[in-house]
Formats: sequence, structure tokens, C-alpha cells
Amino acid sequence: DTEYALPDSLSEIAPYAFTSFNLAKLIIPQSLKTIGEYAFSGRIDSLIMKETEVPKMPSFEGVFAKVGCIEINFNVPSGFFGGSDLEKAVLGNNVKSIGDDAFSNSRVISVETSDSLTSIGNRAFLGSNLNEIDLSDSLESIGESAFEGCPISVIELPDSLTSIGSG
Repeated sequence: DTEYALPDSLSEIAPYAFTSFNLAKLIIPQSLKTIGEYAFSGRIDSLIMKETEVPKMPSFEGVFAKVGCIEINFNVPSGFFGGSDLEKAVLGNNVKSIGDDAFSNSRVISVETSDSLTSIGNRAFLGSNLNEIDLSDSLESIGESAFEGCPISVIELPDSLTSIGSG
């Protein structure tokens, strides 16, 4: 199993940079500012992104195509993991929101959240394989159709929840 920690000086990853790789773990430094299309389209079992702000990307399409598990510490933008093969996401302490369609039509099965998560956007997990999510005790809102089509059998809603969208 191969594990790489990219240097702290790294600011950009080019398109298709990790296309032919098969890695057990890849650690991305906080210095990263830009990620190219299909940058992680080779198989990466575990990707740890240390940055606290969303890196610039020309498109989210295919960037995380073959990543199995990801750990992030920034708010999840709309469509960020949509359609990916991602199976598990671990959302760190800086993650306050999951955007609209963030994981829609992805293969994500499990999502771990921290106590800082306050909102889940519209269709956030629509049509995904999500069957396990631990909702934060500070979660205030869940958007429309957030879990539509997911095979979740049980979901525990926190007392902090003030709004749930339709669907």
C-alpha cells in the first residue's frame, strides 16, 4: 500500500495528475489553491485534504472520480462530489454546510459530520447510495429532497433542527 504526503509548498495540481496512480493514502497540504479536471481519476483509497477553503477548480466533474474515502475541512460546495465513486466522507470541524447537490448521484455510502455542521442543501444526497449519516447536534436545516432515493433506513434528527424541506 502506497502512501504519499504532498509537500507543504504545493499550490496547484494539474489536470489528470493522479490518473495512473493506485494509492492507499494521499495527503494534500493546506497550501493547495487549484485542482485541475480529473486530477484524482486514478484509484485513491483515502484522500486527506488539509485546506480550510475550497480549492479553485475549472470543473468539479471527475476530480474525485476514483477516490474511496475523503477527509475535508471546508464547506462542501454545490455539486462538489456529484456523480463520484466516493464511498465515505469525513467532514471536519470547519464544515458548516453541505451545498445543493453536493453528493447527488454519487456512490457515497457513509458520511461522518462534526458538531459544526448547521445546514444540508437541497438534493444534497439525491440518488446516492447513502445509508449512514451521523447528523450534527447543531444541524439547523435540511433542504428539499436532501435524502431522496437514498437507502437510509433510520435517521436520527437532532433537537437543533428548525427546518426540513419537502421531499
